[in-house]
Amino acid sequence: MEISENDLYQIVLKVIQKMQNGKMLSNFPVPEQKLYVILSEGWNEEYRSFFNTLKDQRKYCVTTVIPPSMANDYHQKKLREWEGCGTVLRQDQTDLAQLPDGTTVFPAASRELIVKTALCIGDTFETKWVQRCMANGQKIILLKSGLEPLTGREPAAYAARIKAYYRIIAQYGIEIKETVFEEETAPENLKHAMSRPAPDKRAYGGHQVITEGDLDKFVQEGRILLAQGDLLTALAKEKASCLGIEIIRQ
Repeated sequence: MEISENDLYQIVLKVIQKMQNGKMLSNFPVPEQKLYVILSEGWNEEYRSFFNTLKDQRKYCVTTVIPPSMANDYHQKKLREWEGCGTVLRQDQTDLAQLPDGTTVFPAASRELIVKTALCIGDTFETKWVQRCMANGQKIILLKSGLEPLTGREPAAYAARIKAYYRIIAQYGIEIKETVFEEETAPENLKHAMSRPAPDKRAYGGHQVITEGDLDKFVQEGRILLAQGDLLTALAKEKASCLGIEIIRQ
């Protein structure tokens, strides 16, 4: 019988948790934060790179929830070959009514999920999971690399509506990020800089400088007005495009 390092870690973790619950072991460090990984469609190569980012972390206790299309020996074996997937559960093995506190991440999110989430429709497992997270005040992350892009051939009104749905879910507090650990892996000097008061946005030769962290205030209006000489950072431009925020240069 072969067992991966990650599977062994998860087994040991469960044993330690049971021992702690029975007060047989009190001082052994066990990750208290739960990370739920929702695989909402059939096999997607984005999953491979995502789980690679989880394999070395020990901060989260990971649970991966798989759709019916992956509820077979082949896919489950393939998942367990990758370190980082943690405990693997089928959708029918989860109880949404008793969802423990934790962070949920969707490595790949279909346009259908975006639209239904924006419209508060809960008619699938994934949208019901999102609604339960909303009701419990739990954090939801969508990975930018797993979003379904527009082709550029859509009618303007259709594209505008899809972008509006992205703005709506951002207003709900759903985060769209490059990686789950985007903020946690920042260098110490950057963390220190982020903790300091924000600089005056008009302190650079009298022109406005808009960074990625400033975009939340533009989500509701859906546009950024830039005067001549104003600067928009590359990350801010990328995030604005993802959120459907129009950039207008005056």
